Amino acid sequence: MKTMDDLFVHTLRDVYYAEKKALKGMRAMQRKAASDELASLIEAHREETEGQIETLTKVFESLGLRPRGVTCDAINGIVDEAQELMEESADDAVRDAAIAAAAQAVEHYEIARYGTLVSWAETLGHADAASMLSQIRDQEIAADRKLTKLATGTLNAAARGTAAEPAESDDDAPPGENAEMEADDDEDEIGETHGSQRKPSGKAKRSTSKAA
Repeated sequence: MKTMDDLFVHTLRDVYYAEKKALKGMRAMQRKAASDELASLIEAHREETEGQIETLTKVFESLGLRPRGVTCDAINGIVDEAQELMEESADDAVRDAAIAAAAQAVEHYEIARYGTLVSWAETLGHADAASMLSQIRDQEIAADRKLTKLATGTLNAAARGTAAEPAESDDDAPPGENAEMEADDDEDEIGETHGSQRKPSGKAKRSTSKAA
């Protein structure tokens, strides 16, 4: 990239890729959503995203370019993280809260990208491109607000009401030993010899106390 025009086109291709990747991610989110309202919201924005991809195609054409994307590591990471959250959430309400948060992460990335693209298009004198990109940006902002309203209105409260299960380590270890095990783990992480630095176990302490 030698000019601002090069930078603008590169970022346009970045967001073109991001929209297509997000479209696939939204399909998975919609299938996993337990809340009908959340599923409907995602479906509506998925259809909107299809229209956004068509609009981006027109932006490329207005610049005399063929629509083409470039790999966007940022959106790949966001979508992959969303997939992990959905797989690791065992409760429907918790999963819905995670899906809404993941969807907003996608929206926030896109809002930032489109805001930049609009500014650059205006600076470079690409009036038609700026107008079309502004429309997409506004749609992303609206989608984010709808997700916020749904999450703060119902999803987060439902997830908060989920009963927490005690951690396995709390059940298995006697009182006082967890802190010692954590200390041993810290010593391992900084490279010290585990055996030479080990503190007396809870059992050893009790034996010493009894002998005294």
